[in-house]
Amino acid sequence: MSWRELSLLMLLAAQGQRLAAQEARIAQLEAEKAELEQRLTRLERMISRNSGNSSMPPSGDDQPGRVPPKKRSNPSPQSKRGKRPGAAGFGLAWDNDPDVRIAHRPRGTCPCGTDLADAADLGVSDCFQQVEIPLTSARREQHEMHSAKCGCGRCTPPSVRQERPAL
Repeated sequence: MSWRELSLLMLLAAQGQRLAAQEARIAQLEAEKAELEQRLTRLERMISRNSGNSSMPPSGDDQPGRVPPKKRSNPSPQSKRGKRPGAAGFGLAWDNDPDVRIAHRPRGTCPCGTDLADAADLGVSDCFQQVEIPLTSARREQHEMHSAKCGCGRCTPPSVRQERPAL
């Protein structure tokens, strides 16, 4: 064997050893890469979990690195609650013949000091209707607020805000 052939064989043996070492290193790096990819996937999933998409409590949403749940956007103006514009209303109609009429007259004294019980009745100045629903039937009451005129000439409106029953 010539010197040139011998040097080629030695070069081939050295390259074979180098290739074997590189293949071992590549296999090691591929194993590390697969492990790191699994770890990254697990961490991304863990970070992306919040109270909106898992059973975590909302108190865990503000931890560092956590993605907060998406804010619920306000519904479009078309989906607001309540009656739609132009839709027919459903209110109780005014009844001209209520079951009961309850008169509310001003009480107490006029600013001049005269007792309003002796004042002249000026008639109904305001009224409202309230439907009372007992266990067996409904009864419509009409509350009539009377104004009074004192002997001194002052007109006193009814104290409806104090006398009006809770609805």
